[in-house]
Amino acid sequence: LYNPGTEAVDVGGWFLSDNPEDLTEYQIAEGTVIDAGGYLTFDETDVPFAFSSSCGDELILSVADAGGLTGARDFVEFGPVETGVPYGRVSQLSTGVTRLSGPSRGGGNAAALVGPVVINEIMYHPPDPDLGITVDTEFVELYNAGDSAVDLYSDFSDYGVHPWKLRGGIGFEFPVGTTMAAD
Repeated sequence: LYNPGTEAVDVGGWFLSDNPEDLTEYQIAEGTVIDAGGYLTFDETDVPFAFSSSCGDELILSVADAGGLTGARDFVEFGPVETGVPYGRVSQLSTGVTRLSGPSRGGGNAAALVGPVVINEIMYHPPDPDLGITVDTEFVELYNAGDSAVDLYSDFSDYGVHPWKLRGGIGFEFPVGTTMAAD
């Protein structure tokens, strides 16, 4: 947890959960304070839940006072993630998480880890086509900036093989077995 404010914040009695149906899975110990600009770290030995890297998960921070939950919350949701790769917010304004270039426990997050596959170009509102052209000229172009081919699907062994997907205005699922060559 990060306190971007200019004053310390007492988070004692607040809750962490990975379950929107039970916001009170873990209560932060009374008297726990995050200094201005400071960080507070929890790991799997502290909380009674674990994140699902193969299916994705969410984390909810709920503010509480002596009367119970106040309704103020912070929420972050993430899809399937790679084992051994840290994820975090790259700015205070970000609501989602992204792959980070390295761990940063107890300090500001490392830079975002980009690629090797990146969105290279988007044509979301092309000019009207010439007469006789019936092709939809909207497109998204991906680029593999890496030195080796990248599978556009993930094999989570016991959880199955899942294709990469484009979402958010576009609904596309890459066929399992699709590979993108280097460069």
